[in-house]
Amino acid sequence: MNLVPVILIFVLILGAGYLLLKDTLKLPWFRDGETVEITRLEGFPRGWETQNDIKKSRKVIKSENELKEFLQYANIDDETTYKNIVSAVNFDRELLLGVTSDTQEETEGLIRIKQVKIDAINKKLLVKIFQYKPDSTCVPEVKKNILVDIVKITNSNNSIDFELVKENRSCN
Repeated sequence: MNLVPVILIFVLILGAGYLLLKDTLKLPWFRDGETVEITRLEGFPRGWETQNDIKKSRKVIKSENELKEFLQYANIDDETTYKNIVSAVNFDRELLLGVTSDTQEETEGLIRIKQVKIDAINKKLLVKIFQYKPDSTCVPEVKKNILVDIVKITNSNNSIDFELVKENRSCN
């Protein structure tokens, strides 16, 4: 039995599958240079209880002082969280992207930095933030809280813009 036709069909199937899924399938060895790799920090994204009315915030954090200011603005006064973040970041080579939501009246929401795209022509980074609201299948608690996400990227001299995408999510 000749294996050449079988191998040829297999290669054609893999090639067609890649062409169909190349925009949704992000494999590390197919990095296209259009996105920046983000590193999630332990414990983020998360909701944080607060009694204060806080407006949404989008912040590029380049130092420990800026991190402390961001956490204070978000009403996160947990020293352990601050120390864990500082120990995970080298501010000489990396920076943090921090985002918060407005104060929410109910739990079950989520905010998440999903992607950082490079616009080489305009020398910008575009940070895509997804904010998920619970749909009618959820039974949220009534508690004032904010949603917070912080991620780490390599240092960049490019300007950084933020884009918010709102979606509903099911709890089932």
